[in-house]
Amino acid sequence: MTESNLTEKITAMRDNMEKTGVNTDALNTVLKHQADKINNDNETEQARKSTLASIMNNNKVDYRFSEFSQKMSQSYDNIIQYAKDAKSKHIELSFIKENVNKMFNELKEAYFDNVDFQLEKIEQDKKLFSENYQPKNPYDNPLVELLKRQDFKANLESISKTNFDNYIDNLDFNKLSNYEINLLIAKGRSFESPNTNKIYAFKLEKNRLKPYQNTETWKTLISNEHQLNALKLQKQQNRINRIQVATKSGKIRSIDFDVQHILNQI
Repeated sequence: MTESNLTEKITAMRDNMEKTGVNTDALNTVLKHQADKINNDNETEQARKSTLASIMNNNKVDYRFSEFSQKMSQSYDNIIQYAKDAKSKHIELSFIKENVNKMFNELKEAYFDNVDFQLEKIEQDKKLFSENYQPKNPYDNPLVELLKRQDFKANLESISKTNFDNYIDNLDFNKLSNYEINLLIAKGRSFESPNTNKIYAFKLEKNRLKPYQNTETWKTLISNEHQLNALKLQKQQNRINRIQVATKSGKIRSIDFDVQHILNQI
């Protein structure tokens, strides 16, 4: 039963009570509370969807193509240009090398500080996404949930042992709550139905696999997290002579931090 169905029922009750001269103030209060709650639920739902959309948009870009990566590429070019200009002015190579090495170290430090920052952000986004993927309080209206459960239980109790397996075959388990799944399992066991194992297996799978983990957004978050952790490991192992960044044109380039090799090339 939906919120609107419940409201229609209450409205019908009010009309009948008015016809018989019964005071409807209390019922009007219930209706107003119901309307306020529906409006609040709609606002909450919009906020939830906005959070999910924001997480999706902020994480769909490969880290190498991020705006920060493009700035890294430009900063690297600026350092190379400094080295070229200094060399053309016949500045002592040892002095150029010292300065370039210092600038490279600062650039690398900024790069890996940002890797750590992005990993922290992904961790926060994973938490937000898992919390907001489904409405936080599916049973905000206990009366709606109670009536829904009563309807399901009454329908289930009316099914004979002979018709139970056919009833199960026509159910979409994905649309059922845990409460409904548990009722089906109990009923199947009382009927000694072979379908009971199928229902129980679905319950175990549903509880094991969290639905948000099968979304493209979650997979992207995990993919980006793996990529960033690989870069972090690269730093920890002191293998950071070369990293991949993006140019403004959107192409990937490798930048080299081997100062001597660069000085030999310019």
